[in-house]
Amino acid sequence: MPRINPNPVEALARFGYGARGVVYGLVGGLALLAAIGSGGQTGGSRSALQTLLSQPFGKLWLVLIALGLFGFCAWRVLEALTDADNRGSDAKGWGIRVAHLISGVIYAGGLPPAK
Repeated sequence: MPRINPNPVEALARFGYGARGVVYGLVGGLALLAAIGSGGQTGGSRSALQTLLSQPFGKLWLVLIALGLFGFCAWRVLEALTDADNRGSDAKGWGIRVAHLISGVIYAGGLPPAK
């Protein structure tokens, strides 16, 4: 039986990973439909989310996904700053934590794309 964890940070992280999975699933599903000729389209996450927006309850789903992705970004930054995953303070641990911090900032849209 799964335990209910009252830790809001962990719940936020799980919700974020779930939202990230939904986005990847949408992109993959639309690409699969395009490949078998059933009306899907190839494209990235932006086109997948635009397709979702045109569906019934699309705005609600989009808001939930946005909240989840915010949770993922927040988790990455918090994990990096607090060593929540116990990566340690050796060079490898710091390297992983810095990479997570950078990915959290990038996912949040905090760095401009390379030109």
